[in-house]
Amino acid sequence: MRFDVVNKTAARPGFTSVAFGMVLLGLLAVTRAVARFYDGQVSLFGHPIHWDCWFRQRFGVPCPACGMTRSVILTLSGHFSKAAEMNVAGLLGITGLTLFGFVLILFFFVQRRATNQRMIAWETQIRVWTVAYGVATVMIWAAQWLLRISGHAAYPGL
Repeated sequence: MRFDVVNKTAARPGFTSVAFGMVLLGLLAVTRAVARFYDGQVSLFGHPIHWDCWFRQRFGVPCPACGMTRSVILTLSGHFSKAAEMNVAGLLGITGLTLFGFVLILFFFVQRRATNQRMIAWETQIRVWTVAYGVATVMIWAAQWLLRISGHAAYPGL
């Protein structure tokens, strides 16, 4: 009997998108609550995290992800310019995930009132913009890394 109630709730139009959007935004909020960046150190639950970059030790240059954790934490804390300095992909990734979470929640309300044809158009637009944003993010991330390993831009804090 209980299983039927769960199935009916999950089968409602838009339930999956709103649930996923809320979980995504909730996870970002939890990450913001438990992680901090202070005085050049990342900490979880108040305990500093210490690790060395295998790529940097092996090849002598910072990897594309160097500064990513700090960038994510700074973005979630609202320090956007510092986050972009650390690693632009952290800022763009968190911004993209936040926008995607809100779009999924908005999708729930649109789906309840829209026709099937309009829903297909919305889904197509969401897919196109998500892929375009992802490709642009990867290109900007790669450009920043190439500028840094070529010596045209510095890695702050490394």
